[in-house]
Amino acid sequence: MFYKASAKSLSKRIGTIFNTQKKEQREHKRYLERWLDATKSDIFFGRKVMLVEGIAERLLIPKFFSILYKEKLAEGEEVGAKIGKTLEGEGISIISVDGVAFRPFLHLFGPNGLNMKCAVLTDSDPESIPVQDQNGNEVKGRDGKVIKEEVYPIQYGEYGICARTAGLIADFNSLPNIHISSNLKTFEYDLMLENNIPFFRELIQEYDLGTREERERIAVLDGHEFAKEAYKIISKEKGQFSQFILDELNKGKALHIPNYIKEVFTFLMNEEEKNDDSR
Repeated sequence: MFYKASAKSLSKRIGTIFNTQKKEQREHKRYLERWLDATKSDIFFGRKVMLVEGIAERLLIPKFFSILYKEKLAEGEEVGAKIGKTLEGEGISIISVDGVAFRPFLHLFGPNGLNMKCAVLTDSDPESIPVQDQNGNEVKGRDGKVIKEEVYPIQYGEYGICARTAGLIADFNSLPNIHISSNLKTFEYDLMLENNIPFFRELIQEYDLGTREERERIAVLDGHEFAKEAYKIISKEKGQFSQFILDELNKGKALHIPNYIKEVFTFLMNEEEKNDDSR
């Protein structure tokens, strides 16, 4: 691969990034060999890379970017008018890893890899917590195992993030060309909590998501309680839900974008190579 970084032309033979004498790196290389095909090789054709978990982010992140970043139209167009920039126009490849297996991809951009910016948007997926009785004792089921319930944070630090995300942050966030950004819980849940309750209440009603009873129940909820119950409704149809969001945004409706997503955009848009006009 030939690319530019720090105003220099660089090259890297991708296979040499991995030390196949080490089991983990050998497995990472084999994983990428299975994953790469003609539609996913975009990871090597941008100046910068954004890795996301799945279809929901892949659909909406480009639109969020265009909403946040505007540029003036060419001379001769309407005075003062602006149009949204695109990830492609900024040389940013957005890649869905179709899950949470980010490590093989991040290895490509590690100390021995490509000197390119790589940002990751991933869910914090906080661990479920044990159910307790009125005396503070853990409740067990008939199988003798402690019963756990899913948590719905309303602020950072309220619950610990999952070991997977914590490990990525610990292992990669210290590298200057890599940034890991996580949320309170999941992509959809955080969108709802970002002062977007009216948007999602209308969307769920308009597209008849969930059952009639569920829609009636959330119609009178607000804030954290709405986000919690609405997330339960859409969690089984996230791809379709994201398409509905995109349709509404394309109609001109407004949506507040969470900071953890803005952080990734800022990281990728900050240019250290100020004098590198050839990229």
